[in-house]
Amino acid sequence: MISINIDKGRYSVINLCDSEKINELLSNDLINIYRNMGENSKALDEGWNTIIALLRLIQFRECEDEALWIEFREEILHKNRYFPQSKILEKIKELSSIATTEFKEGVILYRCREYTTHDFFSNWFVIMCMDFIKKEMPELSIEENDFQNYSILSTILTGLAWKPGIKERIKTQYKKVVDESDSFWGFKAEENDAPPANNTKSMRVNPEGISYLYAAEDIDTALIEMRPQYGQTYSVASIEITNTVKLFDFTNETKRNVNEEDKYVFSRTVLDKMFSDRNYGNPLDYIPTQFICEYIKLQGFDGIIFHSSLSQGGKNVVLFATDDLNKKYKIIGTDVYGINNIILDRTRILPLDDNFMN
Repeated sequence: MISINIDKGRYSVINLCDSEKINELLSNDLINIYRNMGENSKALDEGWNTIIALLRLIQFRECEDEALWIEFREEILHKNRYFPQSKILEKIKELSSIATTEFKEGVILYRCREYTTHDFFSNWFVIMCMDFIKKEMPELSIEENDFQNYSILSTILTGLAWKPGIKERIKTQYKKVVDESDSFWGFKAEENDAPPANNTKSMRVNPEGISYLYAAEDIDTALIEMRPQYGQTYSVASIEITNTVKLFDFTNETKRNVNEEDKYVFSRTVLDKMFSDRNYGNPLDYIPTQFICEYIKLQGFDGIIFHSSLSQGGKNVVLFATDDLNKKYKIIGTDVYGINNIILDRTRILPLDDNFMN
């Protein structure tokens, strides 16, 4: 809590963890500054000073929380691997009552796996298409190795559709195939599920040998998390929640405990940042986040939500229970996607961009 001058000598007590109140204050101050531009320079200076002071206080609180994380990380990596004494665990336990998001039955998540050239040309529908083309266009003498690029197959199918008398037959046959399909156009359910425990590598959330399901709230995030290349193909599974799951949500700072407004609450933004931070191949860097997730699981949560570091605004979801007896989801289908382009967003760091000083 902090007391700050918000208007002509009046002071207000502000909870630095109350992001809604902070956003309201900042918005109102910015509106007032905009309205008074050019009228009262002293008032403008005071307004800007208030905003800067508030932002610095928020930054101070976040830096304090980051320091607590760094302390925990150092302890668990280099001092006390299995029984850390860090205060961060107490803070996470306090957060458990407010950092909760529930996904009800019927919510759909998405999980992505690379679909190689071998996978593509082993696909039942692709094989059926190639057989159909060979039958309808024997004059082309097409062999399987002529279809090593799936775009060629698509081009031939498009051209075939214009062959006299065949377009309606293709549409009828395709509708029949779709109606009779089990909705798995890519990998089957078991191939898009969490890997078996004995084949599970150490990752951001799970230790080696413990299988969790990694998914995303939308298809684009699921694809971007694969760091796709132009021309690659991916099988994207649709995962339906079958029973309500309780998730520790690192992404939503607006929820707070109304009964303890004066209590210092650890910032979930710090945790979200640490879970979203990129790892460049060092398995030791996963140990702190793995430990936190095991602790969260002990608090009765079914999984976590955190922001994607690769997809702006995208969210990743990890579900803890993946065995048939306890899991609360089912894979209801897969679609196959190709990557058409990769959009590059870049900034020159050194030397400074020419617009920097303008």
